[in-house]
Parts: sequence; structure tokens; C-alpha cells
Amino acid sequence: VNDSLLINPSLCYVPSYGRYENLGVIQKNYISNPLQMEGLPRFLPEEMLAHSLVFGVVRDFRTRQPVFGAEVRVFGQPSPAQGSATTLISLANGEVWGGGKQLPTKPSMFSFPKSADRLVEKGRRITSLDGKFAIAVQDTGILVVRAESHLSNYRIQEKEVRLKHQRGEYYSADIWLLPK
Repeated sequence: VNDSLLINPSLCYVPSYGRYENLGVIQKNYISNPLQMEGLPRFLPEEMLAHSLVFGVVRDFRTRQPVFGAEVRVFGQPSPAQGSATTLISLANGEVWGGGKQLPTKPSMFSFPKSADRLVEKGRRITSLDGKFAIAVQDTGILVVRAESHLSNYRIQEKEVRLKHQRGEYYSADIWLLPK
């Protein structure tokens, strides 16, 4: 693709099952002369990866033209408090262990909110001249991407995305704004 750049494939890492695997390791199963990979890790260490990225283009649904200056926000669940979601039961208080089939635990008194009204903002951007945006996020799970135009003639549009990893993942979330 880029004739002017010399690229050593043995130094390349590609996405593979949620991790970044060395291209030489993948190719050694398909070619007879494997690449030089001595001293290189099979998987790229996670601390070398950038945060996961949600990117896309905001467009007008009727005209198919990009929308300049639209505000894009990413919302997610609040980060859980440090600690365990279960607490140990004191067997001295008359609790039964269940005959050894389960640990003596009971559910936590605090339940995490599941309502969309309780989402917290994880990032915000304004679209460029060509309607593009990119937001780095550090969360996993289901995130809501909400686009809103600075003009009042568009409806607010939302899209759900699911991120599995905090680092190295990317998700395209193109959004089409509907006129009112």
C-alpha cells in the first residue's frame, strides 16, 4: 500500500481474539520460511496499547452530508467502588453454610444502577469539518454514544456500542441525525 515505507512484518502486531499477536507467529503456520522473531513477545503487552477508541462520522440522514460541529458524547455505567460485590456471612449469627456446596456469602446491599438515566459521561468531542469524531475511553461494557447537533433542526440520536477491552480496541459508531 505504501511503497515509500519499508515495513518489517516481524515487528507488526495484528488484532487476534482480543489481543495483539505478532504477525510472524501467525505467518509461520502458512509459509515455509518464518520471519525473524527472536526476542519479540508473541502478544504485545497491554501497557503498550493506547486506550480503546470509539470513532465515526455524524451525517444528515436526508442529504447524506457530514454534520460539522455536532456534539458527540459517550456515556457508560459509573465505575464500581473498590471492593467485593459480596460480603462474608458470619456463621456465628445463625447463618448456614449450605453443606459445603457454596461459600457462606450473601449479596451486597448495594446494587449498581442499570437505568440509562444514571449513566455518567465518559468523553465528549465536537465533530470536525468532515463530520468525524474519535473518543478514547477506558471502560468496558455497553457504552452509549449520543450525537446532538448545535442546530435545533435535528433530533438527538443514540447508538450503543460494546467494548470488551480497556486498551487496544476500536469501534466504529457512525451516527445518522434525523431532521425534526
